[in-house]
Amino acid sequence: SPEEREAFIRSMVERLAAKMKENPQDVEGWVRLANAYRVLEEYDQARDAWGKAADLAPARLDVQLDYAGSLIEGRADLDKKVPEQFPAVVTRIRNLDPNNPLGLFYAGVVARAEGKTDETRDLWGKVLELMPEGSPERAQLQHEIDGLGKPAN
Repeated sequence: SPEEREAFIRSMVERLAAKMKENPQDVEGWVRLANAYRVLEEYDQARDAWGKAADLAPARLDVQLDYAGSLIEGRADLDKKVPEQFPAVVTRIRNLDPNNPLGLFYAGVVARAEGKTDETRDLWGKVLELMPEGSPERAQLQHEIDGLGKPAN
């Protein structure tokens, strides 16, 4: 049944969390735990696990990108402010790969929250160039760029 399946998954996640307390230097374990928490929609725990993985693996772009995503997931106020840790993680991402599309997008999120409209437009314009023509994501980003500097309705 779905209830039994969820109980089984939760017990597996609890065992993994306990294992991570015994071996807190295991980056891959933190990544697995973060993903498991995300599947269970336990976003705070997922964010904490991503943070542990990111601290242990500052040179791993994939981990830094996932941590950054977890910091802003579900937030509706990103046009005005970003989580305190987010700018530093974005800087780390940009240092690892200055042209990573998601890193450029995240840098634009930071710039927008800081009121730097021209910088946001420049960063997101670079992302736009990398996106496929006609994609819904491209249209959404273009809409965001077009709305920069305009008062909210």
